[in-house]
Amino acid sequence: MTAFARNSKGEITGVQAVYLNLAGDKANISINRRSFGKISGSFITIAKRNANDPNITIIAEGAETALSLQQSGIKGNIIASAGISNLRNYSPFPGEKI
Repeated sequence: MTAFARNSKGEITGVQAVYLNLAGDKANISINRRSFGKISGSFITIAKRNANDPNITIIAEGAETALSLQQSGIKGNIIASAGISNLRNYSPFPGEKI
């Protein structure tokens, strides 16, 4: 699975690849995730809120968790930080609730 990280301007700066097995689970290999390009300060957008949705942003550590949140029906912006150390780099927009 590949997910594209974008900066605040919407430009793709990096890619995170997660290697999966045929069942869709993480592959049982020594390195089952790789990042390419610049991830720091960029985030993976999984879902954007609709006009009637609450003005909240949910930040998950990985794309897999963010996808699970979306599939569960949670409304709002859902993004992935593509790494725990990148969480601190998110700059909320005015009025945005995290």
